[in-house]
Amino acid sequence: MVSKKQELQDKKKKKKWVQILAPKEFNNVEVGETYIEEPINSVGKTLTVNLMVLTRDPKKQSNNITFKVTEFKNNALQTEILNLNMQTAQLKRTTRKDKTKIEDSFVVVTKDNIKLKFKPILLTKAIAHKSILTALRKSTREVVSKVGKESTFSQFIKDIVSGQTQKIIKNENKKVYPLASCTIKRIERLN
Repeated sequence: MVSKKQELQDKKKKKKWVQILAPKEFNNVEVGETYIEEPINSVGKTLTVNLMVLTRDPKKQSNNITFKVTEFKNNALQTEILNLNMQTAQLKRTTRKDKTKIEDSFVVVTKDNIKLKFKPILLTKAIAHKSILTALRKSTREVVSKVGKESTFSQFIKDIVSGQTQKIIKNENKKVYPLASCTIKRIERLN
C-alpha cells in the first residue's frame, strides 16, 4: 500500500533549472535561467535584458533588448531578437536647448527579407527650419534602407549595437545639416 505522502510526491513533477541563451548575434551567451517543469512550455515567452549585460559596455546601459524563446534544444532555451529600445529616462535626456530633435519611424527590409520598424532620433547642432528637418528625415530613410538591403538581420543588429549605423547616418546627413548626435529609439522586428 502506498502512503498519501508518496502519492503527492508522485503527482508533483520535478522542476529543473534551464538556461536561456541569447541568439548568435550575441554569441549564444547565457542571459538567464528559468525554473520549470517542462522547458517546452517556455517557447513563445519573452525576456528583456539590459544591453550592457550582453556587451559588457557601460555605455550601452540605456538600452534594453527583448528576446523571444523559440525552441528548447541541447538542454537550453534558444531565443531570437524581438526588439531593441532605449529606456524612457534616456529619451528625456536627449532634448537640449537651442537644438532641434527629429524623430521618425519607418520600415526597413534587410537582405534576408526581415522587416523592421526603425525609429531614429536625430539632434541638430542648432535650431533648424522645417525644410531642413524634412530633408534630414528623407536622407536618413534612404541611408538606413540602403544599409538594410546590403546586410542580413544579424549583421544589421550588430552594426546598431556597435554604433556603426549611427555613424553612417550622422556622416551622410552632414551634407544636409550638421548633427550633434544620432541615436536609435527603437528597432522592432515585424516578421
